[in-house]
Amino acid sequence: MPTDKDKSWRKLVTAFTRRTLTFKEDRLAALAWIASHMYKTMGNADAKPPSLQPAASQLAGSSGPTSDGTLKNQYLSGIWLQYAATQLLWRSSRAREALPCHRQRPGFAPTFSWASLTGSVEFLIMMTHRDTQVLITVISGGRGALPHLPSAGDWLRVQSKALRITVFKREVSITSSENDLRERILNGDYSYQLKDGGTCYNAGFRLQTPDGVSLPSQNVQWIRLDTPEDWEYFSGNDTHTFLFLVTHASSQTSAGGMLIPNAFGLVLREVAQGYYERVCFVDEMDFGCKWDRIKEYSFDADVILV
Repeated sequence: MPTDKDKSWRKLVTAFTRRTLTFKEDRLAALAWIASHMYKTMGNADAKPPSLQPAASQLAGSSGPTSDGTLKNQYLSGIWLQYAATQLLWRSSRAREALPCHRQRPGFAPTFSWASLTGSVEFLIMMTHRDTQVLITVISGGRGALPHLPSAGDWLRVQSKALRITVFKREVSITSSENDLRERILNGDYSYQLKDGGTCYNAGFRLQTPDGVSLPSQNVQWIRLDTPEDWEYFSGNDTHTFLFLVTHASSQTSAGGMLIPNAFGLVLREVAQGYYERVCFVDEMDFGCKWDRIKEYSFDADVILV
């Protein structure tokens, strides 16, 4: 369950990313002093969080965090690894005062970090239930060169349940005026893409079996993207493998008259064998597929997020 320090950090990041900075690349540097202070309040005498150095054994090994808290107090690209199960669950903000999001330059921050965007972000406020399962486990994290990737960067190794998916976009009818839709998109609502001439699209994915067979049409999920640049993944020309990494799940459909989430997690895009970029987050209210119905098609995934 989320702790006070975890909640405080997510609130801080949410408020901070609503501020306009002269230089957008100052985001992580501006939080460095706060992260150092937080590190010291965790009982550490050092002035700043330790750097995370990659080790071959971390990538090759299969053991999880040790009982002495290997991931405790470890900070990487704006995320505290001991709280990564919740701090990975961010998206571009839907608040009225939010700043529209765009991608930072390649290599500025890993895609699993909120710092990879330039605008306002927010974190999931979980509607937890006693039956909700945390499926994701962070095994290790590091900074540096990785095999099969052209450039060095920060990475996380995680394990969770996953489903194979096919991403696509479809043409849809505009239910509001074209001007209203353009304003929504300009304000950061990337549920839709509006092309010249008024053609409108939305994005989604189809769930598949582990061997790549598409499931029935009711297993289609519509999604909201973080930035307008992300539409390139849905052009139909992207041949990469995509996964839906299920971070949390529940078999409950209702309790006390309230809808309980069934599953939520991250859409990932494979960039090299075993290495994945984050595409977007599918939250508990948007996900329309019941976990009890689809979990038989899931498999145990061990992936490196970059």
